Amino acid sequence: MLLQIEHGETLTQKLGESVRCRIEGGRLYTDCHHDLRHTRRILAEMGFRPERVESLIDEFHSHGGHCDCEVAWNEPWRHAA
Repeated sequence: MLLQIEHGETLTQKLGESVRCRIEGGRLYTDCHHDLRHTRRILAEMGFRPERVESLIDEFHSHGGHCDCEVAWNEPWRHAA
């Protein structure tokens, strides 16, 4: 598995804090910028080397994680093997 579960859970929690999804008046609002800036930053803060971060980003893309909220809520890291 590319990410151990404890890293994935930490990544998901930290992304949730960074992206701040909320529902108001029946509409979903988020601070997602439709890129992976928060995912890259958090993985680097977790100690992953830049080449490993990019390898993980490639895996996230292959499992539908094309932006921070997709990585946080779809959890494509759970499917990486």
